[in-house]
Amino acid sequence: MTLPAIPGSPPSDLEAEVSVLGAMLLDNGVIAEVRALVRPGDFYRESHRKIFEAILALVDAGSGVDAILVREELRRRGDLATVGGADAIVTLLERAPTAANASRYAGIIGDASLRRRLVAAAEAAADGARNGSTGAEALAAIRQRLDGIEAGAASEALPFQTARALSAAAGDGPRWIVHGLLAVGGITELAAKIKVGKTTWAAYLLASVLEGRPFLGLQTVRSPVIYLTEERGPTFREALADAGLLGAENLHVLSKFDALKIPWPRLVDGAIQKARSVGAKVIVADTVGALAGLSGEEENHSGAALAAMLPLGVAAAAEIAVLALRHERKSGGELGDSARGSSAFGGSCDILLSLRRANTQGHPNRRSLLGIGRFREVPELLVMELRDGEYVTLGDGVAVERSDARAAILDRLPGPDGPLITEAEVLALLPAGTSRGSCQRALRDLVKAGKVAREKGAGKSGRAFGYRLTANQQISIGKDPDHNSSGLKSPSGEIRGMGADHNCCDQAPSLKADHKSSPLRQVAVVSAGSAGPAPPPGPPRPAPRLPRWTPGGRLLEGEAP
Repeated sequence: MTLPAIPGSPPSDLEAEVSVLGAMLLDNGVIAEVRALVRPGDFYRESHRKIFEAILALVDAGSGVDAILVREELRRRGDLATVGGADAIVTLLERAPTAANASRYAGIIGDASLRRRLVAAAEAAADGARNGSTGAEALAAIRQRLDGIEAGAASEALPFQTARALSAAAGDGPRWIVHGLLAVGGITELAAKIKVGKTTWAAYLLASVLEGRPFLGLQTVRSPVIYLTEERGPTFREALADAGLLGAENLHVLSKFDALKIPWPRLVDGAIQKARSVGAKVIVADTVGALAGLSGEEENHSGAALAAMLPLGVAAAAEIAVLALRHERKSGGELGDSARGSSAFGGSCDILLSLRRANTQGHPNRRSLLGIGRFREVPELLVMELRDGEYVTLGDGVAVERSDARAAILDRLPGPDGPLITEAEVLALLPAGTSRGSCQRALRDLVKAGKVAREKGAGKSGRAFGYRLTANQQISIGKDPDHNSSGLKSPSGEIRGMGADHNCCDQAPSLKADHKSSPLRQVAVVSAGSAGPAPPPGPPRPAPRLPRWTPGGRLLEGEAP
């Protein structure tokens, strides 16, 4: 039912006033938005103004807001009877259509208030002109009143809060959707060069959010998701398929090509309304520049960048976690400067993430995630790998480099009867880019574990310490990505070890060094009970002769691969 307008009364919309107050009681999350748009004096009906003031008083005291608490606050102020008693508050709840449109109701109230003040100013000026004022005096009076209206609106509408109220509203810390990466009320920028996989990575992250399961070992909060994409349906479908999201009912997608005529601010506003209607706490914009319609040159202008980010800021203010995807420059750069275009993009965000290919050989699905932000929980570096349909964290860059160094040492170091090689020679066997510190740490770890021997007798003088495998060292197949059923990879990536016809490799779960042959020769062994019933004995078959390698990964003279 619409409240009737009083003929000849000043501009007002009592139905909007009822709706906005009811929305604030239904959903405390809209109170901050409403407070930014209207002030108590904007309400035409006095009872509505008093209820609004009671709601703000509760918020400033750090309290929640509901019908009972508002009733008691009005009673404490002596205003409960004035507003119509407890029944008036219940009526607000019953007549509020939805909390989703609270900001629009507030805009209607603010506009009606402005028109009332304009009418009052015009009537006062008319009275002055009729009562003997000169034309110049009447015009000056009108200008003074209009200036007062503008100044009053600008100052009174500013939603100042006490530090206590702000702290109470913010709680003890960020409300994480993905711990350290994505927070309610914040904007996270994810930047990467083209084809590195930022959309794929985002899809895997969202798959975890949709189900409320950990992502990269980080806790998540379950939530529906709104996804705005620059891609067409068929291409975006591939990213969804990779992350297992084709059947997701709580992922709501809008392609730019289905909304070409809708301006960017309206597009984001529609996403906010959709998020409220389905209870989503996450909005993704992939990519911001394309969705906002920015050309390459416009991305470099801070004004255009700020205009593009402003609607996402409104979404964050609506208690939504925003994930904004952007492209990195071809030249890359340090985190914070690597994303394409103006730095105003990054300046508008709370968390900056950069997804990059990890600098490790033989691992095409490995990625590094660099992070920086306003929250101490943001990880500085995570190394991850896509394995069996999910991203698995490998630790930070140092831990991954040391792990790779240990695996390479066990793969390439001479056996117990082979020559001792110096630390510098060991470093030459490791993946390109491995630091000397990681090499030293890996050697210390392996010596302590009894897998590598450290003895004197290396180098030209024969007095330097050198390294080689110990007699009891065994290498497990399948744990190292470089291992396969036909042997081991040389430092150059070539396969070495058993020949393809060595069929026991199909059964063998492990490899160990045959110390009576070449130091680097590997033969398969079958662990007890791992291969089922033993096959009937056949004629003895000689073990294949395998090529021999130098510690540097080169074939010895006369050997064939």
